[in-house]
Amino acid sequence: MKSLEEVIIGYKSETLDGRDLSRLSQFVPEDKLKDIGVTLKDEFAGKHVPTDYTRENVLAQLEKDVDFGFEKALNRRGISASLMYSVVSMWNWILEEGLEDFDDYPQYGLPLFKATAVKYGFTNPIGNDTGAEEEGCWHDLRSDGGCSQSLDQWISLLHEHEVHLSRGVSSFRGEVSCSDRSSERCVMDCPHCNEKVIPGDAIMAFNNGDLVMHRACGMRGIIGSVAHQEQRCACFVPGSDEGDPPDMTRREAAEAALAIWERNQKHPPGSGWVN
Repeated sequence: MKSLEEVIIGYKSETLDGRDLSRLSQFVPEDKLKDIGVTLKDEFAGKHVPTDYTRENVLAQLEKDVDFGFEKALNRRGISASLMYSVVSMWNWILEEGLEDFDDYPQYGLPLFKATAVKYGFTNPIGNDTGAEEEGCWHDLRSDGGCSQSLDQWISLLHEHEVHLSRGVSSFRGEVSCSDRSSERCVMDCPHCNEKVIPGDAIMAFNNGDLVMHRACGMRGIIGSVAHQEQRCACFVPGSDEGDPPDMTRREAAEAALAIWERNQKHPPGSGWVN
């Protein structure tokens, strides 16, 4: 197992939201947090008490992260599963017990989550499956039975949105056109909220336009819930069951999450970590 000093010097985060660093920081003394790219909020400065850096404690956190990774992968949450893949890879790199060079990401990272669970005796919800089977593809949103957008395509789409947003333009605002659709397909159900997508709605289109979602609903699948935007979900608070406001419809919650995300792009909130 790497020493804490080796980890502080050698680990470089590749996650989009810094969740690996937020987990690693529990073991790092406050005066060393800046060396991994973490800055405490003012109200927490001087109060950080690190957890003992032992194999037992690292494995305890790894078990929680593998469980969370399985949850995201099995629910086909591409971005979240990818981020948890990075988190689990970080712990395996630290432990140096045979999985530090594991590099197999089909089906939302399931092969890594399974290999880690089997090695350390954690819960393995996929049994004898390798995690790479085709059954894991996101078939439900594709009329041709193929897999949905790859993670790289999602990230590219999100980056395009961020670029346009910085210019005050939404790259996903459009109208459902009836010109090339049969009348019965001009109005369709959004696969996220199940409300109708009608002409004039802001949309995101997939599968060459054969499937559309409300723009907010499509972005909700990328950026996460209201609680995620506010850093109250299990990604940031272990054991949290916070998600979308229970008094909102799925579409209302998606719109609320998107509004927070767009505001944060212009005015990033103070956070417990900076990467």
